[in-house]
Amino acid sequence: MKKTTVILALLSLPLANTAMACSQPNACSAGSSSSYCKITLANWGVTTGNTDNSACMKNAVNFAINQSGSKNVDLVFGSGTYKFKDPVSVSVKSKHSNTNFTFTNSRIAVAGKTSNKQMTIRGQGIGSTTLQFVGFNDGTSSGLNGLSLYSSNKVAINNMSLTYDKYPFTQGKFERNSISSKSDDTVIIALDSGYDAPQQFIRDNTDKSYIVTFKGDVTYEKVPSDLKFTASRHLGGNRYELSGLDKTTRSYLYDYHRVDSSLKVALSPKVGGESLYFFNSSNVSAQNIEISNAPAVAVRGQNGGSNISLNNVNYKRKRIGSSVAPLMAGTAGGYIFQSIRGGLKIRNSTIDHNADDSLGLFARGTDLLRVSGNTVDVNEKKAQFISTGDVVDLYDAANSKKNDKSLTVNAIQSLGNGNIRLTFNKNVNNSVVGDYIGSRNATIGTSGNRFLIENNTLQHNKGRGIRSNASYGDIRNNTIRRNGNGGIWMGGDAEHNSQCSLNVTITGNNAVQQLHGPAILVYNAIKHDPSTMKCNKNLTITGNTISQQANSTPAIFIDNTNNATISNNNFQSEFGSASAVKKVLYERLRTSGISASQRNNTVVLSNYAKKLTVSGNSTASGKGTSYSKTSNTR
Repeated sequence: MKKTTVILALLSLPLANTAMACSQPNACSAGSSSSYCKITLANWGVTTGNTDNSACMKNAVNFAINQSGSKNVDLVFGSGTYKFKDPVSVSVKSKHSNTNFTFTNSRIAVAGKTSNKQMTIRGQGIGSTTLQFVGFNDGTSSGLNGLSLYSSNKVAINNMSLTYDKYPFTQGKFERNSISSKSDDTVIIALDSGYDAPQQFIRDNTDKSYIVTFKGDVTYEKVPSDLKFTASRHLGGNRYELSGLDKTTRSYLYDYHRVDSSLKVALSPKVGGESLYFFNSSNVSAQNIEISNAPAVAVRGQNGGSNISLNNVNYKRKRIGSSVAPLMAGTAGGYIFQSIRGGLKIRNSTIDHNADDSLGLFARGTDLLRVSGNTVDVNEKKAQFISTGDVVDLYDAANSKKNDKSLTVNAIQSLGNGNIRLTFNKNVNNSVVGDYIGSRNATIGTSGNRFLIENNTLQHNKGRGIRSNASYGDIRNNTIRRNGNGGIWMGGDAEHNSQCSLNVTITGNNAVQQLHGPAILVYNAIKHDPSTMKCNKNLTITGNTISQQANSTPAIFIDNTNNATISNNNFQSEFGSASAVKKVLYERLRTSGISASQRNNTVVLSNYAKKLTVSGNSTASGKGTSYSKTSNTR
């Protein structure tokens, strides 16, 4: 009788790593009250033994959203690793109409949580609770997000790790004898143990995957920013042939990898979606989070929303069963925010060893689909960042010039075909289909709700520490160390990021050993008319410490700017060897008339800037120097 009881008891236990049926208690867990609902996720079938918790988690989230109409809600994970594989389907309403947007690309989704009660998704701590996303995409051109918020309000994500079941990149060493000349467009790589075959971008098989070079534990100072390959062929074992190398890549491999056996590379495509994704969501936060092995951008927020906060959200390298430590934390960029309507805060966070820019802060626009009189049509989903009463500008697709300025949005009408019609207070005279619209009310910060980037560490990343055309904010007390394309880059960029930076303070930052550009740069990527292109305005750059700056590269470079103060910055030393300078900057410096020796660790002022106050900047040997081709009178 005892043997039978034991056998029956064993049969009743869940099998490890199986897909379990979901439970739906439709009730708050023990510890709840009339004003608070605790949802213990294990009660809903979300367990560490389940191979895919996506469906069970969706049931729990839906119940939580319902409860949040009248109560604060916690969804609580236990300790351990929870797997999420298949995406769920959710829908939210447009802010402009009753049009529904359906999203099918996230494993965990909070959609349409609009109440003012707080909802928190809570783990037991970094390293104690891990959400593991299985796979990167749906087998087509769609990357799958990890945890997403869609058109939601007052949601927090706290105390957990987010990672994946495998590396999204691969790594190893180039075989030096496969680099015989600068004309060869192929090279052979021997992969490290535990790393898979090279992959291509999921969205288009003609896209190129990046080659990122490391010497020891850090990005190699000689590497250009955009080394790429287009295809790979398995040669057997751990050896692969990469092809489609362009002239720059071939020359770089011949000059450096052919002669230095210590160099290693990571091959970095974009093979999936974001780990954390915020779509048009407000008053949301993430705190005490670790992210690793992201297959695209680690955190992305876009298309509207406001008051997004990241505090102690760290993007770092993490080993997945391999005997060789990973060179990167993941592919693509770190944390990217686009068209947020004010109040972004990123504090006390680290982004370490990623494959592109660490932080991207973009006042991003969207395409004009129709232009007539005082109206334009734009895509409704992409234009969730625009509201009635906004002041907008229309930008030329070819050269980023403002074709029509200071238009007020008087009315927004949904057309029922996926587009909306914006009616302005005056006619559109100079813009055409294919140009871009950007809102002055969706510039990451606003005049009444500034952005804040504070006390972060951004280091060993392939791209820039911060790339921004945001306005109304403060970048202060950050450590920005050894990033590939420079430190803090402010100003308008091409196409959708055409807006320029206004009213930003950069102070108290410590910039160390930026490799391919200035520690601080203010410029506009496209100079359609240099004599009038002074669109970055009212900037303050003060009290920053800049050390080990790349040779022949200014510590601070100010271009396309009207009214800036550069004062009391301390330039301490230069980096020991020369490094490649990003092409667009090199051309700007080359044509400035300012010599390489004059550029060494100084302030360089372009002749396309005016009303600049430069004072009190110092070096270890005495007073700092500023150079300009003209007297900044243009």
